[in-house]
Amino acid sequence: INHFHNQLKMEYGKENLADYFEQIYYSYKIHLRKPDWEIFKYVLNENNLNAKRTLFIDDTIRHIESARAIGIQAVHIGSDIALDDIYSALSAYSKK
Repeated sequence: INHFHNQLKMEYGKENLADYFEQIYYSYKIHLRKPDWEIFKYVLNENNLNAKRTLFIDDTIRHIESARAIGIQAVHIGSDIALDDIYSALSAYSKK
C-alpha cells in the first residue's frame, strides 16, 4: 500500500485514495465485510445504484465473485497493475 500511495502522490498529486471518491465505506463502521454480498447490497442501496451499471475493482478473486453473484460488473486486478491501467479500464467502462 505504501508504494501505491507514493505513486498516487508522485504521478497524480493525490495524497490518498479518499481523494478520488465521494463516499468511502469502512467495514468496521457498517459492520459488513467483503466477500459477504451484503456489503455490496448495502452500498448499492445506500447510493441508489443499479448493480449492472456499477463497476467494482479488487485484487481478491473471492470479492470479485461475490460482487458478480449479485450482478455487479467486476474486474480482478493483480498486484502489478499500474494506476494508468485502472484509469484505462474505467475510461473504457464509462463509454459502455
